[in-house]
Amino acid sequence: MYNIQIGIKNLSQLLTKVQDKLKELLDNKCIVYPLNASFRQLVKLIPDNFKIILPIQLSIPRIGHTAVLVNENILFSGSKNNLTSQQLYSINSNSFTAKANLNPGKYEHAGCNVNNNVLLNGGYPNGGAIQQLYNIISDSFTTKANLSGTTYDHTCITIDDNSVLICGGFPNLQTSQKLYNINSDSFIIKANINPGRIVHSSVLINSNSVLISFGNGTNTQNTQQIYNMETNIFINKVNSSVSRMSHTGVYTRGSVLFSGGESTDSGKSQQLYNITSDSFTTKANLDPNRNWHKAVNAKENILISGGNYAPSIHESYILDLDEFHRG
Repeated sequence: MYNIQIGIKNLSQLLTKVQDKLKELLDNKCIVYPLNASFRQLVKLIPDNFKIILPIQLSIPRIGHTAVLVNENILFSGSKNNLTSQQLYSINSNSFTAKANLNPGKYEHAGCNVNNNVLLNGGYPNGGAIQQLYNIISDSFTTKANLSGTTYDHTCITIDDNSVLICGGFPNLQTSQKLYNINSDSFIIKANINPGRIVHSSVLINSNSVLISFGNGTNTQNTQQIYNMETNIFINKVNSSVSRMSHTGVYTRGSVLFSGGESTDSGKSQQLYNITSDSFTTKANLDPNRNWHKAVNAKENILISGGNYAPSIHESYILDLDEFHRG
């Protein structure tokens, strides 16, 4: 009995020390970093001034899903392994709320924020040409005008309060670009991308310009173009040393962060592309490596969620952008 009591006392002291250390780390914007589904290790700082400041366990694993920021929340929709599921993640409370199911279920679809509603379009295997506008407050869907045909592995990005640019995708390495107006529920054809791309990234870098990067296609996997919507023309940008597709690209402070993907380095690398200097800086590798994941710039930190390859695709984490840019 004596030994058990000593053991309990020692364990209690150890837990107190761990709690104190965790508070210290969090106060200093440090981390609890998930190495796998069942074990976490306290890490002060990992190479390249790259911090992970909060681990998040997705309650439903997701691959090929969408993650859309709406105010203080992120809406997760669909997944290869759970076609119909939707959950709203609260950044402030670090909690998930189940929302109305997708109908039809889908993955490899696209989604974006339009006036604090989420536009979801296309997707495999059941999304086809369907567009729906999801209202988070009423937890309901409104059917919108269909795309011109079945589309998946495309991009869909918000341009302004009324307009969304839809670019590329399956089938057949689509070259089309369309500007969708939410108010008129209609499309305007824009200049084709050349070459066509799928599983690429599109990022709005200013009010008129979109950076279209990487993806599968003819000589596309390490290339980039900036599309100017006013002039309706493309400008080729510097090639990357890394080829990638099914990656993520997120705008942050005049640069675009590219993470993971099916790539020449097995989905580990991250690069920060500086728009002004037209150059790449290598950043700390993802751990674990991922593809078919999603990344969202939330409160000037980037949340990376789900995807293939992770020991547990429940795991997500947030990158501290102050340290990231300082590196």
